[in-house]
Amino acid sequence: MIKTQISLSLSITLTLLISSVTVLQAETINNIQNLNINQLKPVNISTHKNNTQKAVNSQFQLTPIRTFQAHSKGIPSIAITQDSKIMASASKDGMIKIWDLRNQKIISTIQTERLWIYSIAITPDATKLVAGGEKGIKIWDLKERKLLRSLYSDKAFYSLAISPNGKTFVNSIYDKFRERIELRNLNDGQLIKSWNTKESSSVEQVYLSQDGSTVLSNGYLDIGRNTKQVVEAWDIKTGNQLYTIYPSDNRQCKILTQMATQSLINVCKDGIKIFNLKTGSLNRNFSWQQEKGYSIPSASIQSNGKILAYIHGYEFDDHYGSYMHIWDLNTGNKLKELKGNIGEYVDEIFKERAKAEFINVNFTPDGTKLIAGYTSGAIQIWKVSGK
Repeated sequence: MIKTQISLSLSITLTLLISSVTVLQAETINNIQNLNINQLKPVNISTHKNNTQKAVNSQFQLTPIRTFQAHSKGIPSIAITQDSKIMASASKDGMIKIWDLRNQKIISTIQTERLWIYSIAITPDATKLVAGGEKGIKIWDLKERKLLRSLYSDKAFYSLAISPNGKTFVNSIYDKFRERIELRNLNDGQLIKSWNTKESSSVEQVYLSQDGSTVLSNGYLDIGRNTKQVVEAWDIKTGNQLYTIYPSDNRQCKILTQMATQSLINVCKDGIKIFNLKTGSLNRNFSWQQEKGYSIPSASIQSNGKILAYIHGYEFDDHYGSYMHIWDLNTGNKLKELKGNIGEYVDEIFKERAKAEFINVNFTPDGTKLIAGYTSGAIQIWKVSGK
């Protein structure tokens, strides 16, 4: 089966390159040209037609720290360690860079060969990095600066996640005409458990709850000309399936979990739904009439479980662009909306200038920073306050 990764602009095809590894010595971010932060400003939400939600006055604030050109091409995936000190960024320029978030300096760079990478994850102690792409899974030892092993070199991997203790990881794989979710040992790559999806014809996201107890798959089921989102959940300890739910008729949605309230959060272009993580029952539903949408390529929840940020790609007057939406999940109010445009870059496919748009968003685990990756290879970091 051939999967299509829908992007925020006509240029986004997540091409990233892997096979052999050369880790380059530290280079400072001072060698990277700064961009103009002031070009990115909040948008008045009331100007968006058919959007019934209103932004409210809130103590939540984003203060720009820095915007810089981290890569020469788009950044489809960013991973951050649990202590919020180390960040990894993967780019279509064939590099995975490891950053010290305290001073925004590069620790090391992994140079790869021509391959597509869709997802990266880093262990809590920043000693290992896992990447999933079109030609398998690669596991690196970041301290020793070497490739540890490769898995499934003949298969594509679109999503993976590392457990909170850093000992295991999960991935989705299409094999023998169906999707399968696998739990593997991170040290030796050995298979521990696997689950066959019952309903999904395609899995686009795997997700581990923050306590490591529940693994979830997020995919879609094609029914004739219609598409239905399918989310399945399993208990990792027992291996038992907990539930299968159908949150939306949209395909490009993202799921997250919030442990304080034992919640599963589903984000789509037409609304946000909050389910009970253990039972799959619907608890709350924030829905609205959205402008013609494109996709939800990325979403992140703040560590306190109250604030959600996600990227929404849109289509308007034959133009593709992006917004970052920030929501208060307690009140159901939208706090901010940012337009993803910090300048222009040369589109590698159409060889013409295009606006730099959001493609990735992440809160740091300590909740103090918000980080966005752009189609141009830029990264922007904000300080979060009033949380």
